[in-house]
Amino acid sequence: LVVTTARAMGKYDVCDCTIYKLPKHGDPNGYVGQTGRKALERWREHDQAGKDTSGAHVLRREYKVTHERCDAMEAFYIGKHDTFVHGGNKTRGNDLAAYERGQKFR
Repeated sequence: LVVTTARAMGKYDVCDCTIYKLPKHGDPNGYVGQTGRKALERWREHDQAGKDTSGAHVLRREYKVTHERCDAMEAFYIGKHDTFVHGGNKTRGNDLAAYERGQKFR
């Protein structure tokens, strides 16, 4: 059983969740993302797509959390690091309240 593909398959209620930041994503504040796989695997995909992954780092990792929790963590860090308005994120994430909470920590 591979939980790391849970989100893509939509078959599981929980997943492992890593929130990461690519600081040199071509934008002033970088890019915040989430993955249920190993962070290095996801960063390789960004690298292959031509994104600068130097300085990439994990912001938070939690195990066996709901997808909603993972989405909330990502949205919080998008707000905290201001990567929607001044960075590479094209959305605020999937939890507006978490995004707004993150903004308070800038």
